[in-house]
Amino acid sequence: MELTQEELSARIGLQGWDVSRGTVSQIEAQIRCVTDFELLCIAQALKVSPQDLLPSAADTKKVIKAFFPERPL
Repeated sequence: MELTQEELSARIGLQGWDVSRGTVSQIEAQIRCVTDFELLCIAQALKVSPQDLLPSAADTKKVIKAFFPERPL
């Protein structure tokens, strides 16, 4: 599914979270984290399961390391 950031922010808004295109951009760039409520809104907007947006169990350490490179695992 190809959506622009504007289209995605509009769909997310229909789920109850008024989010800007800039915020969507920050989330895509992994500059901004999302709350559980926000994750649910994004999943609903994309018509996928919230689990589909999370890393697999095997990739969890790699994702944590990318966010917190200075912390040993």
